Amino acid sequence: MFALELPNDEAQKLIWAWEDRGILSPEYDLVQQDGYVHIQWLYGLFHYDRPTFDLIHNILRVFLANTPAPHIFESQEFISSIQIYGDNYEIRHIRTQDPFDLYEFRWPQQLERYRVALLLKATE
Repeated sequence: MFALELPNDEAQKLIWAWEDRGILSPEYDLVQQDGYVHIQWLYGLFHYDRPTFDLIHNILRVFLANTPAPHIFESQEFISSIQIYGDNYEIRHIRTQDPFDLYEFRWPQQLERYRVALLLKATE
């Protein structure tokens, strides 16, 4: 259904939101990387009844709309997106069919820019 990469702390928030609503880890694989997590959903759209699919999708949609963290979201059922921090530490959210065609996303650089952006916001 989808793959998502985002910083460790934000990934944990999303996982807790799913678990709080009864969506458990057998539905997805988690791969811990250096500073971020790759979440691979194991089943496609037609594996779920409509209420379960809507629950998974709604939690994900609200989370992605509200997280300040950089992320890469790839999906066949939904519109893929990428959220990056530029050289000026401002966030950019791009919806696209293939995020990797548009931007070279480097996790160490994005994690550094994300942390600096959070510090700048905290000191405003």
